[in-house]
Amino acid sequence: MYHVASEFRHYFCPNSREVQAPICSKKICSCNRFNLSGFDDVANSAEESKRPQRDLPLGILGSLLVCAILYIGVCLVLTGMVPYKFLGEDAPLAEAFTAKGMKFVAILISIGAVVGLATTLLVGLYVQSRLYLGLARDGLLPSIFSKVHPVRHTPIHSQVWVGIVAGVLLN
Repeated sequence: MYHVASEFRHYFCPNSREVQAPICSKKICSCNRFNLSGFDDVANSAEESKRPQRDLPLGILGSLLVCAILYIGVCLVLTGMVPYKFLGEDAPLAEAFTAKGMKFVAILISIGAVVGLATTLLVGLYVQSRLYLGLARDGLLPSIFSKVHPVRHTPIHSQVWVGIVAGVLLN
């Protein structure tokens, strides 16, 4: 916390005056919508839960609370470390730590970002196969996608299809 300077706080909402503050907060909220896109993945995985009526709301609301607190904390520290105008668009968190002379922390943050992106892609593939399973059960996709492996209880045909499409799109 000794790298945080309070004089940078007026950059928290750039180009804002008292009249424009609601506009800026709308921009911040619209950008943060993408931070919450993983919670629908939890809801799509409800079939895996033993007590979904109790576990899903607790899991979604608990993780939402933790993510919101962490996001606000990181934003407060970041805007206190470096003025807003000096942050780049590519990797602002890593650039802030580099500007303060903490290159090792910036490297760790960059590695964490790559791991986080890979994890997000894997969760997307996992949820996509569950989504195909639900759509096939409702009759919106061919019934082959509703077949479940007899031992593992996973949607095997949906997983294979999602894997093939991801492999084709990768090349």
